[in-house]
Amino acid sequence: MAERYDCHYCKESLFGRKYVLREENPYCVKCYENLYSNTCEECKKSIGCSSRDLSYKDRHWHDDCFHCFKCSRSLVDKPFSTKDDQLLCTECYSNEYSSKCHECKKTIMPGKEMSGLTEGGKSVNGAFSWIWSVHNLLVMVRKLLKGKELTDLTDI
Repeated sequence: MAERYDCHYCKESLFGRKYVLREENPYCVKCYENLYSNTCEECKKSIGCSSRDLSYKDRHWHDDCFHCFKCSRSLVDKPFSTKDDQLLCTECYSNEYSSKCHECKKTIMPGKEMSGLTEGGKSVNGAFSWIWSVHNLLVMVRKLLKGKELTDLTDI
């Protein structure tokens, strides 16, 4: 006769039932979820064994609850940022908190750094690193040229 295999907590038989091992102890699904499941930050329901538990800084979400605070797009398997403990997709974060072009007011997306730029003969890299968009560079060139044809940059 086979040895009994019971839930570590409720002592019910696990024969023919799904169970979860935790620290080498078997638990029936119901006991495991009651004792160890995390609570979703969004819907406040338990994240059961059959659900994916997404976590960030000791906070937990169901797949369907892990979305951008502003636009509600899913953040599952996507990069995201946080502001005041709110999850934001990179687009919403950039639109809300990134620098804007003084000319057209469009968002300057992070990572658009151009190396080798100078202002008044001084390098603007390092501690004075600037983030530029191609649009901003074109606006600056147009202002410097004041309608001239762009043939030789030494004419500027």
